[in-house]
Amino acid sequence: MPLVSSGQIMLDDLTPGETNTIIAFDVMNVIGLLMTSLVLFPALLSRTVVRSSAWIALMTSSMFYSSSYLLLLPTGQRSVSQPAYGVCLFQGSLVYSAPVLVSFAGWAYVLQLYIGLFLFMPKLRLLRVNIMLLLSPVCIAGIMFVASLAFGIQYPETVVIDSTRRYCHITSHLPRIMAAVLIGVGTAGMMVFEVILIFLVSRRWRASKEMNGFNAWHKVGRVIIFTIFPFGAFTLNIAGLYSSGTTNDKWNLLLPIIPIGTALIFGTRTDIFKAWKTCCSSDTAWNIYEEPKPISHSCPNCGKISNTV
Repeated sequence: MPLVSSGQIMLDDLTPGETNTIIAFDVMNVIGLLMTSLVLFPALLSRTVVRSSAWIALMTSSMFYSSSYLLLLPTGQRSVSQPAYGVCLFQGSLVYSAPVLVSFAGWAYVLQLYIGLFLFMPKLRLLRVNIMLLLSPVCIAGIMFVASLAFGIQYPETVVIDSTRRYCHITSHLPRIMAAVLIGVGTAGMMVFEVILIFLVSRRWRASKEMNGFNAWHKVGRVIIFTIFPFGAFTLNIAGLYSSGTTNDKWNLLLPIIPIGTALIFGTRTDIFKAWKTCCSSDTAWNIYEEPKPISHSCPNCGKISNTV
């Protein structure tokens, strides 16, 4: 039996404007999911795009973030006034754990970048550190998910759809506070190491007299954007966790900007564009399941990837 809160909003009571905002919220999450997918797939499938394991984990966590807000669509619960309890509980637990996963995945990415640029480690130790950086965000987000799930099971009356009917959540302050603290820790750690990275990289560039080059400023600009964006994005997310269920819920339409912004920051790279261009013109760059095609003496360029795109 689905639970119905005393403040439940019936579909017949929704105004056209409220319906449009629900559609816009879903569309923005779909756009975020598609954009992060388009950025991630070349790194997984193309031999010409090389990214670190933490970068791939960050893109994957952003896809998970978008998917958590879209759960009502594939389950057929978007058109009902109050989703089934099990579906609502599952999504409510996801929307608290997903931003935690993204924040710590971002921290892990910055740490991996810092270690790769400025620290020397033996290969075995570096492998262990990278494994820890990949598993830590998943474990922390998993703890958040289990805690939210357990609380929702213990207090089922707190598991409801939010007042704007965009996603399910848990009305108690306990999972919100826990999520806010974890998001704050992950974001603060990420920003601290980003500031350190900017300082060390800029000092190295000044020493090598490369700061006047366009490429140097391009790299600095990307790092600065990546420093500023998480602060605003996760401040927005923490505020959303606290205001959900109040009359100030309408602004949560901006929550999908986290994966969209992540895709824009990390996806605007020439090698990714070239990989998609090559994909549209040839299947060789995406052929990861077969051995490279042999070079024929009558056709010297057969089996080779063109370097002209």
